[in-house]
Amino acid sequence: MTELVHAPVRREKPNFLQVWPILLGLLGYELISFLPGWLGVESRLITVPYRSFFLLLCVFVTLRLLPQRRPKISFFMALIMVFWAAYLTRLFYDSFFTAYRFARPVEEYWLYAFCLGFIPIFAYMVPLRRITIYTSMLYAFYLAAVVNIIALYTNLTTATMSASAARMVGNEFLNPISYGQLGTMLVLLGVCLLINGVSAGKKLYALFIYLMMLTGLINVALSGSRGPFMQLIITLLLLAAFKLKRKYWGYAALAFVGCVITCIVLSAAFPVFDVLIERINTTGNTGNVNDNLRLQVLTNAWNGFLDEPLLGTSFEERKLGMYPHNYLVEACMTTGFLGGIIMLAIYIHAFVGSVKLLKDDTKCWVGLLCIMCLLSGLTTGSLWGGFKFWALITLVDNLLYKPRKRVVVNPVLVRHHLIVEQ
Repeated sequence: MTELVHAPVRREKPNFLQVWPILLGLLGYELISFLPGWLGVESRLITVPYRSFFLLLCVFVTLRLLPQRRPKISFFMALIMVFWAAYLTRLFYDSFFTAYRFARPVEEYWLYAFCLGFIPIFAYMVPLRRITIYTSMLYAFYLAAVVNIIALYTNLTTATMSASAARMVGNEFLNPISYGQLGTMLVLLGVCLLINGVSAGKKLYALFIYLMMLTGLINVALSGSRGPFMQLIITLLLLAAFKLKRKYWGYAALAFVGCVITCIVLSAAFPVFDVLIERINTTGNTGNVNDNLRLQVLTNAWNGFLDEPLLGTSFEERKLGMYPHNYLVEACMTTGFLGGIIMLAIYIHAFVGSVKLLKDDTKCWVGLLCIMCLLSGLTTGSLWGGFKFWALITLVDNLLYKPRKRVVVNPVLVRHHLIVEQ
């Protein structure tokens, strides 16, 4: 039986070598995407050096913190490695052994998939202490607030619209979905800060958090994206189910009704939610061009898998040269039946793990953001470009890991919480 050792409370510093990869992996590109427009230069002059820096940072963190890696890789991470091996094998085969011409330069796929999707995974596998997790949450909220404020200001001053018009995007390098997810992330992070009591006894700080959450909600509305809006609702409902006691559900319902009424009033005074409401109403209509195109790509990708269920057909959907906007179908299309089963297992484990993290105040923000990405992956995005997806599912598995041998350490004071780490 382990004997507890009493020790004085100590203040521990976060490991910023782990904080920065998390921040940049979640919000780095969105932040630097404003620079080309401000500086009047081509986007590659900013994005290429940034992506190179991010890759080198992840490699440095992986090598620098290698001694802190847990001794054994989890079964979940083993599944991820097997899937990546099959996925990159498909890309390698289509790049060098077929006559197929990719819709975009093939080197971009290698950059995005291998350098920015696969390699950073190892930086997120190093065990995180609570103070580092807490600091990452705090800084992620501040960074999300800065990006959302800049995006909202840009929209109000220049009204940067998407190609389909009416939907704002913040700048010419963000699409409506990524812009809407910026708002969703800010709201979720704000909720987690409030849960952790960072504004306890600080009315001005609490007001700041609420104002930032409102800014995020407005950005979700201006993006006109149904996905981020539904992801916000679903994640908050899941969080409420785990955090609120039954006697508080009435208050939660009243708060929800109040938010709906506020949105209606704001929409009547300012046409903020009009585009979003219109797009929700037209979901499934035959006149919705975007929905029809996505359905066609999805159908083509699935039919391609059915034609070659063992190994899959190609890295891209061949007829339209696009990704199917569904991670599960894309996994089947590129790697066949086995890859599809592995991706389904990854989805189930990541979702269950994320829900478990909702019970822990310090870690719940990772679970919420991961659930957001899991939902997003069913309707949009690609596996080779899903940087947040791979980062967050790795972090979820990392935070769920518990060593068999319990090691007792000194108590750690984190803001308003006394935490005993084990």
